[in-house]
Amino acid sequence: MRELQRALADINAIRSQMALETQFRGYGPRSTAASGLLALLVAGGEAFWQRSHASTAEVFLAVWLTTAAAAASFSILETVIRTRRMHTVLWKQKIQMAVEHFMPSMVVGLMVLGGVQLIMIGIMGEYIGKVLSEIKARPVYFVAEHSVRSAQGLADRAPADTPPARTAAE
Repeated sequence: MRELQRALADINAIRSQMALETQFRGYGPRSTAASGLLALLVAGGEAFWQRSHASTAEVFLAVWLTTAAAAASFSILETVIRTRRMHTVLWKQKIQMAVEHFMPSMVVGLMVLGGVQLIMIGIMGEYIGKVLSEIKARPVYFVAEHSVRSAQGLADRAPADTPPARTAAE
């Protein structure tokens, strides 16, 4: 039984090595063309829809997320079909390799998008903070002015033998 397991492990290792050495032909132009045509159709349909109906952000987002999901499914479907046809014996290993090679770029892309979102949230926070401070219309040096007035008021009421109070300007 050990020999059978070792033989199967050797066969799996040979298949993996063959999968690494052969060129992957799973990506094809049909999914790219279909995604482009779908995007053009959705853009045209959206322009027509906006003329006759009021469009909201939710509808816009739903339409384009559905379009992106359809384009991704086109690409995945064509990759699996082409890989099964071109690499009949090694198609599972080839798809696994493709996913392994694609994941780092996917993670980096998601991290870049997350970073852009955080930057935009920071910019919006700064803007909202400045708008809020303008709406309140408070003087910029309110604390220093208040401290000087308080110190002057204490100096006027203080007995002659106490030292003068310090002001905010000191």
